[in-house]
Amino acid sequence: MLGFARKQSRHGLVRKLLKGRRASLAPKQTAIDLSKMEYGSINVVGLPKDWPILIDSKLLEKPFIIMGSGLVKSKIRVPANLLSNLPNAQSVDGLGITAS
Repeated sequence: MLGFARKQSRHGLVRKLLKGRRASLAPKQTAIDLSKMEYGSINVVGLPKDWPILIDSKLLEKPFIIMGSGLVKSKIRVPANLLSNLPNAQSVDGLGITAS
């Protein structure tokens, strides 16, 4: 999970943390079926408990974050430390860099 103005810095880091040879996004229907969430509103709250959640450590430095789907009416403001309490959440230094 990255903040709004950040992008994934090192594809190799995610692959290494997930212990895989390659990391890529799941096809749309696979993501819907496995997450049991609607496409466009899949987020970390409510994911299956065995899914790893990688969180940019910079995000956890914020007092609050806004999260939700692409719709304004479906966003919520929550304390950033809420993310640390999610099952399989892991803070990762260097996961994101400032987007240019």
